[in-house]
Amino acid sequence: MDVLLIHGLSGSTADMQFIGDSLGGTGQRVINIGLPGHGTRPEDLLAVRMQEWIDAAAAGIDACPQGCFIVGQSMGALLALYGAVRYPGRVRGLALLAPAIRLSGGFNRLFMSLLHAYAMVLPVPALYYTKANGADIADPAAKDHYGAYNKIAFNALVQFERLRRLVLKLLPGVCVPVLTVSSVNDHTIARNAVEIIDRKIGSTIKKNVVFSGSFHVLSVDRDKEGVVASILEFQRFIKTGVI
Repeated sequence: MDVLLIHGLSGSTADMQFIGDSLGGTGQRVINIGLPGHGTRPEDLLAVRMQEWIDAAAAGIDACPQGCFIVGQSMGALLALYGAVRYPGRVRGLALLAPAIRLSGGFNRLFMSLLHAYAMVLPVPALYYTKANGADIADPAAKDHYGAYNKIAFNALVQFERLRRLVLKLLPGVCVPVLTVSSVNDHTIARNAVEIIDRKIGSTIKKNVVFSGSFHVLSVDRDKEGVVASILEFQRFIKTGVI
């Protein structure tokens, strides 16, 4: 069984490199995919579509002939959940890092809802949302070297919201083992995001791990070693039934 890594919105494969190297060091075959419109320039998100991200994740699953364990971060966690529903025989388990099933802040959620409604009837303007405080990362050194886009095209936000709403409806169809990893100091996703997933998915094997040293981008932040340890422990559990 291989490991498939999926980064989040505005990120890149670099976000998942530490986790990939760590899991690869245990002898696992790791595939770290880049999503369309990412890892190049912010303007490349102006025309990208949700289906392109879904197709990229599907291609990653196809590249794992013996099945895969998916580690998805933020929006990547949404794609992991989608893949578990669409390819139940080939996706064997999930590790969801800061899953973006619900955003934090009433204003953020209202803005996304209004933008989503606007896009239903009118073309999305070529505008950008800029992260005023930069990436949601606690470690100053990691934040300073973080290479994700600091501005996100409105179109990408619309596509993200469409994906989030779709996956929310599909959660009862998720029946594979699921590990959720989150931080109490995450400023991007809502505090009850993990609870929503835990309550709605159909999986019987579920585990939640919570950290406090990191913010949103768990794969590069202060708790990244603990994140890897949690993933390895969960993998051992679903394989052997023993912690």
